[in-house]
Order: sequence, then C-alpha cells, then structure tokens
Amino acid sequence: MFLALILLVASLAVLGQHVSLGVRMSEEARLRTKAEEFATAKLNEVLAGVEPLQSVGEAPLEGDDGLWSYSLTVASGPAEGLLDVTVAVLHEGLRGEPNEAFRLQQFVRDPAVLLDAEVSESTGGTL
Repeated sequence: MFLALILLVASLAVLGQHVSLGVRMSEEARLRTKAEEFATAKLNEVLAGVEPLQSVGEAPLEGDDGLWSYSLTVASGPAEGLLDVTVAVLHEGLRGEPNEAFRLQQFVRDPAVLLDAEVSESTGGTL
C-alpha cells in the first residue's frame, strides 16, 4: 500500500509538470501569434501609405496589454530601386525583460524611383 501511494504521488508530480509546461507553451504560442499579426499589420500599413515609409525607433504599439512595441527600419535593398523594410515587434514581460520578439522583412520598390519615372515619362524624358 505504501508503494502504491508513492507511485501515485510521483505520477501526480509528473502530470503537474506536464500541465505547467503545456500552459507555458500555449502562452508562448499566443504571444508569438500576436507578434506576427502586429508585424504584418504594421508592414501592411506602411505599404498601403497609411504610415510613412521611414525608419522608426522603438514606439508603442496598441495591444491588448500595453506591453507591445515596434520598430521600423528602412534601408537600401540589394538592387537599385529596392528598399529593405523590416518591422520588429517586441512584447515586454511583466518583469521588464522581453519575452517575445518577431521580425518581418520585405523588399519593396522605392516609391521615389517610381515617382521619378512617372515625372520623366510625363515630361517627355526631360526635366
């Protein structure tokens, strides 16, 4: 009987650890999904022209808990006329350390090059 009690307590301890791990992993998955959604939404806002296509340092991001921030980096791309746009989203944990981060990068045609081409075309190739 004593052996059965020891086995029961040990199995309950193992099950408790598995439940705790499952809860922690589900929270990480939830935060990762939210970070991906926020990064995609911010990149789409920039590409649609709602937000300016310029670098932004760490700025607050409207989230459900107020602990989200983002940064936007615009750099020259690998070819002429391309820009390298990167959105980084960060969720700061309750103790102040980051507990989730996500980075989304996309190459975008430079709007200035497109505008120059339109102006050149409309003026007949002379400026």
